Amino acid sequence: MNLPDLVTTCLSALITHLSSYGLEHIFDLTKYFKSFSARSHMLLNGNTLSSLEIYRNQTDFSTKGSLFWTLDRTKTKFGKRQLRKWVGRPLLDKARLEERIEAVEEIKSGKNSKLERLRELLLKISYDLEKGLIRIYYGRVCPLPRMILCSPNPSGSALAQNSYRFYRH
Repeated sequence: MNLPDLVTTCLSALITHLSSYGLEHIFDLTKYFKSFSARSHMLLNGNTLSSLEIYRNQTDFSTKGSLFWTLDRTKTKFGKRQLRKWVGRPLLDKARLEERIEAVEEIKSGKNSKLERLRELLLKISYDLEKGLIRIYYGRVCPLPRMILCSPNPSGSALAQNSYRFYRH
């Protein structure tokens, strides 16, 4: 890795400090180092997001009329969250942006039967799947069968039924 002299000096001092705690080998895993210029997306500050009316308009500060409002055709909460991330953190690499556009267009076209089936299943889920999985991961939710039974439509979701069968066995 080719680092500027000041960064090398800083890392040297840091390693010397960490050696007093027995952690001097922490930087041996350099495969995880990334240059700040290797970012894949833009970082837009709050003023920029506000001035460009990305999430809210400047007249009455509602979402109506914002870029996000204009683009939003999502059907699920996690789809809306993903679009929000994409709009607020645009990709820098044109090739990756075009890949993303192609992927979205393929999903919208409905020509792929597997994607269409997945879309149908996702639309049947009445709860916020992503949020639920995060809560399960961090242990902030009741056991899975109770969560399924507490959901507004426990029997309507094929995913919920399959999850319950998997959990029981």
